[in-house]
Amino acid sequence: MTTLRTEMFVQEKKVGAKGSGNRNSRKLRSRTQKYCRMLHAYLSAFAFLILMFFAASGLLLNHPEWFAGGEIGEDKTTEANFSIEALSDVAKINDEGVAFAEFAKERLPLLGDFHSAEVFPEEEAFLKFSGSKGSSDVVIDLVNGKVEYEVTKASLVEIMHNLHRGKDSGAVWSKVIDVSAILILVMSLFGFLLMFFIKFRLANSMVILGTSVVFFAVIYAFFVS
Repeated sequence: MTTLRTEMFVQEKKVGAKGSGNRNSRKLRSRTQKYCRMLHAYLSAFAFLILMFFAASGLLLNHPEWFAGGEIGEDKTTEANFSIEALSDVAKINDEGVAFAEFAKERLPLLGDFHSAEVFPEEEAFLKFSGSKGSSDVVIDLVNGKVEYEVTKASLVEIMHNLHRGKDSGAVWSKVIDVSAILILVMSLFGFLLMFFIKFRLANSMVILGTSVVFFAVIYAFFVS
């Protein structure tokens, strides 16, 4: 009789342990699902704006002919004069190209960051500035101090193209692109994990996922030159 009671107690303990394990598993699954939904929702609130911007600018980048006859960048050539003495002081600096660029940028309403320079001592200095919002070309006569500079303002479409590619947009925008890409990847990962918690849609989701992979593989293999 004692042996029978002992066996029954052991069996009950095993069942209780198994039930406890199932409860813990369900709790972990529920908690994981909860956090995935929460993080996916919060990240989506920020990432949707980024996704819309890069989707729209990517579409424009892929179809430039849609705006072929639209807005054109504005060019403006202007003349100015620099002090000969000040130019002589700048010419004495070791990296005179950068020095002339900084000197010109402080005194002229230029667009873009310094890109390149070509300096002919005691003759002329050619400076080029470029940026997402526009570009500038500067010619400085080192003999008489006369300056000619042309400022080209980028059109809205060109600005969107430059921002999408990160071209001449500066270190800060480059970081924005990196952070945006990471956020979109993380948001997509949480969305992907949520797919496995919705059992009645899991089969269809996996079919769609597999079809998508095959679709892009076929496109790449047979239609990408």
